[in-house]
Amino acid sequence: MRSFTLHDHELADGRPPLFLPEIGTFFNQDIDTARRLVGELREAGATVVKGEVLHDADIALDDDTPETYLDVAGNAVTERYRDLIERKVVPLSDYELLYGECTRQGLG
Repeated sequence: MRSFTLHDHELADGRPPLFLPEIGTFFNQDIDTARRLVGELREAGATVVKGEVLHDADIALDDDTPETYLDVAGNAVTERYRDLIERKVVPLSDYELLYGECTRQGLG
């Protein structure tokens, strides 16, 4: 396998993992699960996590625009995009807890 570097993280066989989902919204507002995963990632050797800040559902139009994605079983699911965004919104205070945990764990 070829290797490459993303920022200061080498991606190659035998190197520590790099976790890139949007760690805040990935957990549907369950910050305790997100914080627990941060610790598990650190234990696995990860040095970086990726995040976002989605704290206001008004970034999405409140209309009937559909969004289709795959669920954990690989089945296509279609739902109203605004409903999806509202399910993903995380208060800024929870982001502070989550990113504080990343800092405490030494993850960039």
